Amino acid sequence: MALNEYMHPRNKYYKNPPDFIKLAEFSSEFKKHCLTAKSGKLFINFKDPEALRCLTCTLLKYDFSLTLDLPLDRLIPTVPLRLNYMHWVEDLLQSSTSDPSGPVTGIDIGTGASCIYPLLGVRVNGWSFVATELDEGSRQYAEKNIKNNNFTDKIEVIAGSDESILSDVLDNQRPDTQFQFCMCNPPFFSNQLEAQGVLSRKPDRASQIGVCTATEVESVARGGEAQFIIRMITESLSRKNRIIWFTSMIGKKSTVGVVRAILSEHAVPHITTTEFCQGRTMRWGVAWSYTARPLEPVPGPSKKRKLTKEKPPMSFELDADVLARLGAGVVNLDPLTEEVKEILRGLDVPHRFLGKTGDGAEFEINSTRNTWAHQRRKRREEARQKSGDQGAITTATATDQGAITTATATDQGAITTATATDQGAITTATA
Repeated sequence: MALNEYMHPRNKYYKNPPDFIKLAEFSSEFKKHCLTAKSGKLFINFKDPEALRCLTCTLLKYDFSLTLDLPLDRLIPTVPLRLNYMHWVEDLLQSSTSDPSGPVTGIDIGTGASCIYPLLGVRVNGWSFVATELDEGSRQYAEKNIKNNNFTDKIEVIAGSDESILSDVLDNQRPDTQFQFCMCNPPFFSNQLEAQGVLSRKPDRASQIGVCTATEVESVARGGEAQFIIRMITESLSRKNRIIWFTSMIGKKSTVGVVRAILSEHAVPHITTTEFCQGRTMRWGVAWSYTARPLEPVPGPSKKRKLTKEKPPMSFELDADVLARLGAGVVNLDPLTEEVKEILRGLDVPHRFLGKTGDGAEFEINSTRNTWAHQRRKRREEARQKSGDQGAITTATATDQGAITTATATDQGAITTATATDQGAITTATA
């Protein structure tokens, strides 16, 4: 289903998709990647990384006079989606700033090699940015793109760290420095299997039409996007006045309900969410503020789709005999941890013990199939098989003269009676 009708109304490509014929005339490099349909329309192979990179670079040059140098082994951003996010941030600032024409400085968390959000923010709105980036190679490309567009006075890139998300920026600024917003496109997945679609895509779901060139640091984080955003929320609690609007993109619909629940638990006063719709791709956005008034949500496809509620965590209930074996009032984690390992092994669930964390223990579980459903039914089946699942019942009576055996086979529906003499001969048989 095409979602272009739900694009942000200020998006340049809203009801005005890129014209590949004009782009091919504008760029000879882009023209090399164009294919011609029977109808005469031009298109590109979205599974070809070089074609996808060329489209992004050509759009930025043609529509925004931005020059972009991007390696093929880093995330290739799609321009319409990034514009949707940027325009939403504009709306947030408009709703909470008494002087919309005043200077605006934002933080871009994980800017990537393209540095696309700061580049678009400066070109379209004249904003200033401090951008963070973990990967040194991506950071070098980001700095190169800033320099090539003469934005060194507007954008600063600093090294990020695994330990914190916001501290890298805020701790290096004066305590009274306030940012109008922070934005982030966090790693969506918790492991490579999920990133590759093994765990994250349903079997009957259509395959992706595009190609993903993102590195592991761009696509995978411990706990996935939900835990990443929860870390942002936790850090924001001690920095309530340093940033007016905390925002993040969300890649999975199920994460929206989880994040909203955490924000509500912390009694965050202003929370708002939105949808970013473009082509056949939908993403979500979440924003929270401790000082600004809330933004009225823009109607979109979600009026017909309810946000997924937070799912309860997977839990195992230990039987009474297990608890008795471990000992009443257990305070030692070791026997409980071993019991969980035994349960996971019994369920044939691939797992890795990560170690103890405070008063708990942490496991990484990567399961490609459901092996834990209907366990009671499976146990009953196993019990029936052990006791004679084929329905055969045998009784034997020994006499002085020999043995008389009666056998009933219900599966075949036949009843047979046989008498064996001392010599072992069968004298009577009835079928």
